Amino acid sequence: MDSTELQQELELANRRIIEIRAQIDRQRKLVLRLETAGHDATEAKSLLEVVESVLEAIENHRERIVEEVSRRTKTALRGGLSETGIGIRR
Repeated sequence: MDSTELQQELELANRRIIEIRAQIDRQRKLVLRLETAGHDATEAKSLLEVVESVLEAIENHRERIVEEVSRRTKTALRGGLSETGIGIRR
């Protein structure tokens, strides 16, 4: 994966994290409304747990992308090959 693809993956992960956090917020409010009204919130809570797990997985994926970008940047700064294959002079 080249640096452009990594950047696109990072942007996608960031967007998904924002969307999922909003979904979690809505789901928490739904659970609260159900419980306040005296309804069974078991399924709503289960869905909330699933969505929270998805968020955790995407945050872990995002972290791996950030680590890869950092690793490549450090390699390039130490004189490794750049994306173009040209060495960086010091």
